[in-house]
Amino acid sequence: MVNPSRILLILFYVGLMSGLVMLLSPEKLKLSENTDLKVFTWNDAFGQPKPQVDISNIIALEESVVDEEQDDSQEEHSVKKVSSKPVNYKEDVSEKLRDFKVPIQFAEGDQKALDHFFNSLRELSGKNELIRIVHYGDSQLEGDRISNYLRNRFQKRFGGCGIGLAPLTLVNDISSTFWQTASENWVRYSTYGVDRKQPTHKNYGILGHYFSLYDYETKPTGPFTGWSQFTRNSKTYKRFNAVEQITLLYRNKRSPLHLNLTLNGVKVANEDLPVTNDLATRKFKLDGNFQKALFEFKSDGAPDLYGVAFDCQRGIALDNVGMRGSSGIEFTQINRSFYREQFKKLNVKFLIIQYGVNVIPNVRDDYNFYKYSLSKQLKYLKSLDPDLDILVVGVSDMSRKEGTAYESYPNVRLVRDAQKAAAFEAGCAFWDLYEAMGGENAMISWVNAEPPMGHTDYTHFTPRGAKLVAEMLYSELMRSYEDYKNRTIVQ
Repeated sequence: MVNPSRILLILFYVGLMSGLVMLLSPEKLKLSENTDLKVFTWNDAFGQPKPQVDISNIIALEESVVDEEQDDSQEEHSVKKVSSKPVNYKEDVSEKLRDFKVPIQFAEGDQKALDHFFNSLRELSGKNELIRIVHYGDSQLEGDRISNYLRNRFQKRFGGCGIGLAPLTLVNDISSTFWQTASENWVRYSTYGVDRKQPTHKNYGILGHYFSLYDYETKPTGPFTGWSQFTRNSKTYKRFNAVEQITLLYRNKRSPLHLNLTLNGVKVANEDLPVTNDLATRKFKLDGNFQKALFEFKSDGAPDLYGVAFDCQRGIALDNVGMRGSSGIEFTQINRSFYREQFKKLNVKFLIIQYGVNVIPNVRDDYNFYKYSLSKQLKYLKSLDPDLDILVVGVSDMSRKEGTAYESYPNVRLVRDAQKAAAFEAGCAFWDLYEAMGGENAMISWVNAEPPMGHTDYTHFTPRGAKLVAEMLYSELMRSYEDYKNRTIVQ
C-alpha cells in the first residue's frame, strides 16, 4: 500500500531541488558562439513583472484628436456620381497643435535641416504646384498605416487630395487605401525582401520595385497583356477620393506600350505609348470624383511599370512605401540618375525614413555597423537633390517574452542611438518615437491599453496606435514649422 506521507515527502524534495536549481542557475547557458539556451530561473517563476509605463498623458492627448469624417457616402464598388467639394489651397493656420513633449531634434548647429521643405510649405498656397512627400518604412507602414492619417492632416492644412503613388498590384497581399485587383501575370522586381527576383537592371521606382508582364528568366514570346484596377474605398478620408489627376509611370525601351484606360466606367484612353529608355509619365485629368480606374496593357516588349499616382494638381501628395523585412539600407541599389529623374518629375521635397523593427531582433552590444550603413543610405538620398530634406523617425519600442513576462528588447536604445547618429551625420533631422511612446516597456502599455494601441506581437501598432503615432509626428513637424516661420520672419 502506498504511503501518502511518502508521496508528499517526495514532492517536497523534488520542489526543493527544483527551487535550488532555479535559484542557482544562470539566466543563459552558452551553447555556441551564436546560440544561447534560456534557463527557467527563480525570477521567472516568482520575480516581479516589469512595471508598465504610465501613458495616461498620451491617451489624454489622443482623446482630444478630432478625426475627419470618413467617406461613407458610397458602397464599396458603386460608380454613382457624388458631389465633391472644391479643394482648399489656402493654408489653414487655425489648427491647434498638441504638445507631446518629444520635439524633433537637430544636430548641434544645424537647425536648418528641414528649412527647404518648410519653405516649400510656406510658399505653397501662392503657387500652382504639387509637392510630394515620400514616407518610407518597414512593415509598420503596411496597408497605409500611419501614412494615411499623416497625409490627411497635411492635405487638410495645405491642400491636396488622393492617396499618392500606388503599385500596379498588391505587395505582400496588403491593400493600399484604395481597393485593388490585378491580373496574376505581373512579376515584381524589388530592392528588398527575402524572395526578391534578380533583376536585369537597377532602374527601380520610388516604391522600391518595378513590375513587368513576364519573368525575364523564362522569356516567353509576346504579346504580353495585363491589367490593374483601383476602386474607391468608401471607408477612408473624403479627400482621398477627390482625385484631380492620375499619373501612370512607366519605361518601355523595347516596344510601344498599348494602354486602355476606363475611368469611372468611361473609356478615356486607347493609345500607344511611345518607346522610351527614360522614365515616362502619362497624365489624365479628373473632376475630383474618383470611383474606379481600370488599366489594361499590351506590349511585345514587356515594359517596366512603376505605379499609378492619384493626386490633386496642387497641394500635398504623400506616398506610403511599406517595405516588409527592410532595415532601410537598400536605397543605393536604385540607379542614381534614374532615381534623381523620378524625384525631379514628381517634385519630391521631403522624405520620412522610418525603420528599425527588423534590426532589433538581431541583439548585439554595438550597432556602429548599422549607423554606418544607414548614414550611407541617407547621404545617397541627399545626393539626389541638394534641396531634399529628410526626417529620420527612430525605432519604436519592441518587447519580447523573458520567462513569464514581456519586457523591452535590451538593444532598443542602442539601435535608436545609431539611427540618431546616422541622421545627424548625414544632415537630417531626427524624431524619437521610442521616447514619444513612453520609453522602456512602453509597448507593453500600448498593447494593454483599451482598446489596444499595439498588437500582441509587441512590435506593430494597431490602427488606433498608428493614428496616434501619426498625430504625434504631424504635431511635432508643424511645431518645428512654426518655429521656422518665426525664425525666418521678414522684418
